[in-house]
Amino acid sequence: DYSNRNINYVDRVQQFQKMLVFALKCDLTNVGTIMYAPAVSGEISYSGDIGQGIEHHSCAHHGGNTSSLERLKTMNRMHIKLLKHLLNLLKTNGLLDNTLVLYGTDMNDGNVHATDNIPTLLCGGGADLKF
Repeated sequence: DYSNRNINYVDRVQQFQKMLVFALKCDLTNVGTIMYAPAVSGEISYSGDIGQGIEHHSCAHHGGNTSSLERLKTMNRMHIKLLKHLLNLLKTNGLLDNTLVLYGTDMNDGNVHATDNIPTLLCGGGADLKF
């Protein structure tokens, strides 16, 4: 049941990732976008996957509160596990060496809306990128 965005979140995203990889493998598309966390929504708490607690947006505005920071870390670890799942799907289907996956965020500290030094990760073989 995917009617509640807070229940079965991980499974729902993993199913979407499988569909995306299938579409890439079948050459139905060459580009896909997945947003693991709603940047401005106060509606998602991931309660079905990580337990009850405050939602994502309030955790990002943690104010230095230890429990909010710990919950935000738990959410971030869940997102990284989803990224790992996607990368494994791409690798298993022989697509990772020809794919560039950009993983990142829109802020380095949501508590103060800091947009400098934003963490970004590039994965995969890419396509003729030169740095």
